[in-house]
Amino acid sequence: MVKRLFGMKKWQEWDIQLDDKPQVQESRKLAQPELIHKEGDDKHLYANETLLKKMPVYACDALMEHELVLVYDKFSRQEAEGAQKNLMQCQSMMNMKSGNMQHLMLPDGKNFNQIQSAIENFINDYKRRGSGKPLFAVIIQNNRNDYSKFKGIFTKHSIMSQVILKQTARKMNLSVASNIMKQINSKSGGESVRMKFPEVML
Repeated sequence: MVKRLFGMKKWQEWDIQLDDKPQVQESRKLAQPELIHKEGDDKHLYANETLLKKMPVYACDALMEHELVLVYDKFSRQEAEGAQKNLMQCQSMMNMKSGNMQHLMLPDGKNFNQIQSAIENFINDYKRRGSGKPLFAVIIQNNRNDYSKFKGIFTKHSIMSQVILKQTARKMNLSVASNIMKQINSKSGGESVRMKFPEVML
């Protein structure tokens, strides 16, 4: 089969020259990366999908230095309350701790100028109160097309944010909440997972 492959006339027609003695490359499967954790150096844990879902975060000190604010419109109050409950409950599973969530309920989502005004009034009021902690916005969003608009407002004020679609908030459970909290932790400067990769001998 190899001789037929190298003997094809098409190579000459296409002006392609082939080496009839190709090099043989050795391939091998690398070992799984090892998870660095806080359960004692003598315990070796190797990364897999199940373990990564259940593994407590490596560091969340930065998260505790932020003030979380849950942003939603008046038609998404039930979804927001459910999301908050799951986001707070899942933290104990991952050895995380954040402060209490503030709430910012927005006006009718059809007028984005009113929404922007409500958000900026909240931010300015928060700064006047002099909390000292940076804000982190968790946004329950109904319309996918408004993603960049919401992000733009908070980015303008140097505030990090995490968007959750309303349909996701409606079906949220502890597993989904854990993934979202890990994203929030990473964005706020925490470290959700640390790995040690096997050395490769060249």
